[in-house]
Amino acid sequence: MDTTLPSGKSVSIQRLNVDFQRSLLAHFDEDNDPITLGLKYIQFVNNYLLSIYPEIKYLDKLFVLNKWVREFSEAKEDNTSEFESINFDNTNTVLINDIDVTINLQQPSVTTENLLLEYLLTKEERDNIDLSFFDNFRFVESINFNSVEHKTTDITVEELYQIYLLFDLTALQKLSDSVNSTLDKISDLRTLEADFSFFIDL
Repeated sequence: MDTTLPSGKSVSIQRLNVDFQRSLLAHFDEDNDPITLGLKYIQFVNNYLLSIYPEIKYLDKLFVLNKWVREFSEAKEDNTSEFESINFDNTNTVLINDIDVTINLQQPSVTTENLLLEYLLTKEERDNIDLSFFDNFRFVESINFNSVEHKTTDITVEELYQIYLLFDLTALQKLSDSVNSTLDKISDLRTLEADFSFFIDL
C-alpha cells in the first residue's frame, strides 16, 4: 500500500501477515501482567516499524496502525485527514514543590519511545505509575525550572523518571490534559496503540 505518512515520507506500507502475528505472540511471556503486556506490545510494534521506516514518529505510527486495522475491518472510512492539523507546539506551567516548572511538548520519535520502554521493561516490577510515565513523558521535549532548561535528550531516562516522581497528581493531570487536548482529533485512534487484541484475532 503506497501512501504518504503525516511526517511527509512517501512509503509502501507492508501488509500484515502470519509472520507478524507469530512474532507478536512470541514476544509475550505467559506470566506477564497486563501493564507489561501493553508495554511489550508497543515495543514490538515500534521495533517492527523501525525495521521498515527508520526515524518514524508517533503520528506516523498511529497512521500505519489505522491503515492496518482499516484493511481488515468492515469500517473503510478514511479518517487520516485528522492528522494534518495536529500541533505539538504547546507549553505548560505546573507547580512542583512551590516552584513554577515549564514543560514544552514534542511529537516523540518511535526511537525516543523505545528508550523509555526499555527502561521500564528492565525494572523488576511495573505498575500504573510506570504506564503514566510512558504515556505522558514521551511527549515532553524539555522541562524548565529555576531558570534552567533540561532537554529530555540531554538527560538519562532514569533522571527523567526521577523528575516525574516529583509531580503531584494536580501537575500530572495538567500535563496529561495538555497531551490529550493536543491529540483530541485522533483520540479514537490512540486506543489502537495499546490494544493488541485486533492483531491476535487476525
